[in-house]
Amino acid sequence: MNDFDLRKYLAEGRLLKETFVKLSDEQKKKVKDAAKRGEAPEDVIDSDFGGDDKYLQSIKALMDKLTEGRLLKENINMATILSHDDYHDLYIGNRAEHDAKDEEEQFSDEYIIDLDPGMYQMIYWNDEGPDYMSFDNKLDYVKSAIMNFWGEDHFIEKFGIEDEVGDDTWDYFDQHVADNLDMYYEELNNLINKSYPDGDSASGVVLLVNGKVVAGEAAEI
Repeated sequence: MNDFDLRKYLAEGRLLKETFVKLSDEQKKKVKDAAKRGEAPEDVIDSDFGGDDKYLQSIKALMDKLTEGRLLKENINMATILSHDDYHDLYIGNRAEHDAKDEEEQFSDEYIIDLDPGMYQMIYWNDEGPDYMSFDNKLDYVKSAIMNFWGEDHFIEKFGIEDEVGDDTWDYFDQHVADNLDMYYEELNNLINKSYPDGDSASGVVLLVNGKVVAGEAAEI
């Protein structure tokens, strides 16, 4: 790492993004699809791309970065709504890919949030915009989602453990969650699938596991 040149790295990233923006939609798709398949740049770049040798070298460098996953990663790391008045749909995607789009295709920064990485990402939103929780394992996700968002009462009644859980016996509930983790997880998914944003009185919810939507609905951008 002693040889790492931050200024060079930032300049290179900026130039490659500028190169990407200059491509047509068809060329962008061609480059990204080829990078995913691991194809060599010289097998993809043809006369259709135009430009001089320097420009073509930039496209080749762009493909190398895409292949390495250091410029436009496939992971979902942003979420947004359209506006305070148009909030019923949640949009998720990759921030680098979003920022590389033409300005008129980008969403307003006012409602965009960046997501921390995690195996489990629960995103919830209303007319004020989205928020989220992120966890690396199922137990932490389930316990935190119940305690900090949905509340314990629904689950206590759902699973008939009112007599076992009282003001001084919350340890029982925690253990019951751990012992019946999949059961609680499935009930959380049921609640998520029934969720719907209604102004600031109710929130829509979506759950991503390893970057894939498994409960609720969100549109990928």
